[in-house]
Amino acid sequence: AGLDRIVAVKLLLGAKFAGDEERERFHREARTAARLRHPGIVGIFDIGEDDDVPWFSMEFVGGKNLEQLVRGQPMSAKDAARCVRKIAAALQHAHGHDVLHRDLKPSNILIDAGGEPQIGDFGIASISAGQPDLTRTGQTLGSPGYAAPELVLAGKADKRTDVYGLGAVLYHLLGGRPPFTGPTPDAVLVQLRESDPLPPRKLNPDVPRDLETICLKCLEKKPEGRYETAGEVADDLARFLENKPIHARPPDVVERTWRWAVRHPGMAALIGTIVLLVSGFVVSVVSFARHQARMEHRTSLVSESRVARQSRLAGARPAALAKLREAWEIAPSREIRDEAVAFLALPDISMPVRVDAKAPDPTRSADGKFHAVFQGDVLVVMETATGREVVRLEGEKAGSGVKLDDHGTRIAIAAPKSGVLRVISLSSKEELAVCRHPLPLQSLDWSGDLLATGCENRFIYIWNDRGELKHRLSGHEAPTIRVAFRPGSQELASTSADPHVNLWHAARGTWILRREASHSAHGAVWWSKDGRKFFGAVEDGMADEFSLPAAQCLEVLSPPQDEPHSNNLGSASFSNDGRLAAVVDEVSARVWDFESGRLVLEQASEPGQWLSARFSADSGLLWTCGFSHELTERALEFPQEGPITAGPPRVIHRGHGSLLRDGTPDGRLLLMSNNGFGKFLVFSPGKPAAPLQLDHPGTMACTMGPAGDWVATSSFQSRGLRIWSVPEGKIVSELCAGETVMQAAALGDDRLIVRTSAATRIFRSGDWSEEKPPGGPLKLNGLTASRDGKLVATLADNGVRLLETQGFTETLRLTLPDHVGWPGESHLVFDEEGDHLLIHTALGVACRWDIKTTEDELRKAGLTGGP
Repeated sequence: AGLDRIVAVKLLLGAKFAGDEERERFHREARTAARLRHPGIVGIFDIGEDDDVPWFSMEFVGGKNLEQLVRGQPMSAKDAARCVRKIAAALQHAHGHDVLHRDLKPSNILIDAGGEPQIGDFGIASISAGQPDLTRTGQTLGSPGYAAPELVLAGKADKRTDVYGLGAVLYHLLGGRPPFTGPTPDAVLVQLRESDPLPPRKLNPDVPRDLETICLKCLEKKPEGRYETAGEVADDLARFLENKPIHARPPDVVERTWRWAVRHPGMAALIGTIVLLVSGFVVSVVSFARHQARMEHRTSLVSESRVARQSRLAGARPAALAKLREAWEIAPSREIRDEAVAFLALPDISMPVRVDAKAPDPTRSADGKFHAVFQGDVLVVMETATGREVVRLEGEKAGSGVKLDDHGTRIAIAAPKSGVLRVISLSSKEELAVCRHPLPLQSLDWSGDLLATGCENRFIYIWNDRGELKHRLSGHEAPTIRVAFRPGSQELASTSADPHVNLWHAARGTWILRREASHSAHGAVWWSKDGRKFFGAVEDGMADEFSLPAAQCLEVLSPPQDEPHSNNLGSASFSNDGRLAAVVDEVSARVWDFESGRLVLEQASEPGQWLSARFSADSGLLWTCGFSHELTERALEFPQEGPITAGPPRVIHRGHGSLLRDGTPDGRLLLMSNNGFGKFLVFSPGKPAAPLQLDHPGTMACTMGPAGDWVATSSFQSRGLRIWSVPEGKIVSELCAGETVMQAAALGDDRLIVRTSAATRIFRSGDWSEEKPPGGPLKLNGLTASRDGKLVATLADNGVRLLETQGFTETLRLTLPDHVGWPGESHLVFDEEGDHLLIHTALGVACRWDIKTTEDELRKAGLTGGP
């Protein structure tokens, strides 16, 4: 009073009842505050005691405290930041004197007349330098809504405890309420222990994110997560006020989740379990959905490839194989591989490119040795190399269409503006055939015994060399049709003034594929010698060049009409090298040369009289016999140039009615059946001795061991399979009792496969014990085995299945393209190495499938290694 100033006096209420501890705490507050001199801290002037009531006087601050100032109305962000920054600076001063406040809250912050905050009420302050803590056991320090967890729950405090108080004050200023509220102190304590405060922006959307980050960092549950000092709080608030980046960073989702889990371990474990289950379910659902989407995409890729193949439009193969490779990478399957194999059985046609190219002489023979020229009305055929005149044909009109056959033995002549085509023998000058068309011809070409003509009526006509019309092909929309046979093939390419380039199988009379390509009308068309490129002459020595590779794996040769066969005992034979095929139908036995694409020999047969044929090991001999033919052999000559020729037949075994059924790979022994006598015959064509006769009436299935030391036979009159020793001719075993045996084939040197009316069985040829297939009972529809016994071929829908013979799993499925026609009950034969398979279809078509090339192409395409 002597200083003539207004002071505030604080008394210890209830002093009469206060004990020593309460009195000491009151005196400590006065002593603690008296040590501090800072504009932001309420100063202490004097301390005393009257009538046993302790008191101390302090600076009088006439304004409101912060709690009164806010009263549920948040302060602006900038004002709140300025206020708390000043409080933090004052608090840092207190900490510098080792004083902890421990009860910071808005009601303890007074606002003076100048609007500046001052910290008051150090009632539970402590001296951090080591004085004893005078809090009674069980007494809660601080105000639960604002106090730090370690202070309220454990009675521990350090400078970071007051940092929490700063955050609580800032929170109240921004949100108008303390960080935690509840109906009772205990409810607040539960929240303080188990929950994080609601972010201030949830209470006041105007709070800047950086200021919220500073506030929440102060309010971290664990002291180590807060600012280390009040000074750091003041610094970050200053950076905020200056619009500079703050140092604090908000916790990420993982950190917030971890903190919650630590505080609620039981609930976290339960939720974690639920999350794991739900996550597992969701992952499973998502994984399943993703898998389904991939599998649906895979199905679409395969379907698109199949549609492209079935459309028979050229240019689809590269894209289709790429789609199949993509589908294979998703999930390999036989279906994908089978579709790729089906594509490999087709040729292709590229888009044209314009090149310098001169059309060859259109009259020349296929071997290039002969050509024809007009000398007035005389048509002269000459040797190309020497210019030597071969023959002169008088009375032919200059300008006629002229074409020599493969080797210059016949010539086809179409008079100008005439639809009549004549075939003339050059050796006899005899007219061999006349082919009549409704309109003039525009082009013609030869292939073996086939003639193709392009007519002004936009049709292509296919004739045999006897002048018989076999097919009429329609596929062009404009005239000027040009035709040319692929060298060594029965495939025919055609163009016209329309944008189509067509490829046909002339003998089958079927369309293979088409390329849509705008081009000029061609004055002439021709092939490269290797048959891989097709040219169409335009003008000025230029030509359209089409890359037209043949099918990589399949060659098709056919008579020019369907020739069904009823022979169910085998209608085909393959030379060991896979070049020649002998096939039998109702009217003849034909020998095809796959190298030249030509018919080598045709031996006629009486109607209903079956024939059979077989090649010697070196392909130099052809043996034939049948119901009305004795066993004969013909020598086959393979000149370096020119066609294969067959010598006259020579009888090597008298007697009709036998059919060639099997033999040793070296040709040393032949196995025949003669149903008329009810015998199987083992004959050595190189020896004049009588054949070994095995009595088995009703002859049906049979096969011979590769070494020729045993024969297996069956009958349609009795059941079971007999095993005979050779040359003894004795029955050494009987198998498949009670079953009708339909087919039998040796699997290499030591196994036998038998197809019965009930199942397919495997036997070991050493002791003739049965071997159980690892995959269970086999169901095969017709079969043939490779010589080494490693592969079995059996019929499938529209093609052939190849099975390896250890586990009898499918290795390839060979789908015949549409232009081959209906395969029906095809007969199958491997060549010696098992690299090629001969397929003789029910309509008489001979197909040679290159198995090794198929496997190589699949490997290149990345379609191996799957199921």
